[in-house]
Amino acid sequence: MATDSAGTLTATQEVIAWLRSRGQRPQVVCHILDCTLGDYAAAIRSQPNLISALLKQGALQQQLGRLDAAVDSYMAVIKINPKLALAYNNLAWLAAERGKNLEQAEIWSKKAIELNPENADFRDTLAWVKRAQGDLAGASELLERVTAEKTASAEQ
Repeated sequence: MATDSAGTLTATQEVIAWLRSRGQRPQVVCHILDCTLGDYAAAIRSQPNLISALLKQGALQQQLGRLDAAVDSYMAVIKINPKLALAYNNLAWLAAERGKNLEQAEIWSKKAIELNPENADFRDTLAWVKRAQGDLAGASELLERVTAEKTASAEQ
């Protein structure tokens, strides 16, 4: 699943739900989120190598359905820091969700796992890439292993 280590997508979803629970119209919510994107863009213009802003920008773009822009943000992260597993994982997730560029998605997903082998969520993403590629047996096997790992981890 595409998130950052601080749970950006979850936080974005919580903000949207909170605003809507306060009676804000969807147009107002989108305006607020567009302003936030503008803030990230301004931060990136002043500090082009600000990885945290690029990651958050990508996550928010992803949440808003601006998937091409999200891909650009994550690619910019990799250009700055080619060892940041999260960016590869999020690129793989986006590609799997779109059903596009699935060979590259597998490469990105495996790179994320190589860089951070302990992260079960990254192996989960690889399972979804496999599913998108039509490899249901491979996807199922990976998901079973990830589920077992997460269960064992939770019991400790």
